Amino acid sequence: MNNPKIFAISPNYTTLDFPGDWTLDNKIDVFVDRIEGWQIGIAKEIIQKKIPHRGFALLHIVFSYFEMVGKYLTGYVGSNKSKYYFRKGVRATFPEIETEEEALLNALYSSVRNGLYHVGMTKTNVMLLAVCRREKFLMTLRAMRA
Repeated sequence: MNNPKIFAISPNYTTLDFPGDWTLDNKIDVFVDRIEGWQIGIAKEIIQKKIPHRGFALLHIVFSYFEMVGKYLTGYVGSNKSKYYFRKGVRATFPEIETEEEALLNALYSSVRNGLYHVGMTKTNVMLLAVCRREKFLMTLRAMRA
């Protein structure tokens, strides 16, 4: 007798919810549920609960989004090319970043993404501020490259 494995594929869906072929709407629903439930929702909770030293945890959560969304947008399922897809995801998330701002994208990738993933913190040219709105974030990043 064949008992299929049942496990969570997102916070609100299990393998039982999609027994056949997935539609595009199914894939989008699960993707959104994963991002909201396992990333953005967790980040919001960390902020609301004012967990000490939350800045780096929030950066880990947020910066994992960029490369992933860059790959989703193109349908890429392989490995490697992290810098290419990271940059693609940043541009999709922040379309106001102009294409000639290579230094900014390189700094984000090298100093934040690689610092977090390979060293456990950002590199020395990045500092965390207690409060940072999206516009201030972009201005700060632009100032970093100057």
